[in-house]
Amino acid sequence: MNRAALHIRTETDHPVDWAMTLGNLALAEETLAGLDTCADPRPHLQAALAHCDAALRVFDPEHMPENYEKAETGRARTQARLDALS
Repeated sequence: MNRAALHIRTETDHPVDWAMTLGNLALAEETLAGLDTCADPRPHLQAALAHCDAALRVFDPEHMPENYEKAETGRARTQARLDALS
C-alpha cells in the first residue's frame, strides 16, 4: 500500500491532514482484510487499528467531534473484528 502522502502530510507540519490520511489508510486496511483472497486478515486489521490510534492523537473530541467519532467508531469496529478472530 502506498503511504507516500504521509511523507508530505506529516504529523508535525499538517497534523489534521496526516490524521485524515491515516483514517483513509485504516479503511483501506479493513477492506483488504475482508477480501476473499486475504488468507490472514490479522495483519491488515492490526495495521488499521494502529492507524486509528495514531489519528486519535490528533482528533480532539471537543474541537473535532466528527473526526474523533469516525476514528473511534473505526477503532471499535476493527477491534471487534480482531476479537472475533481469536
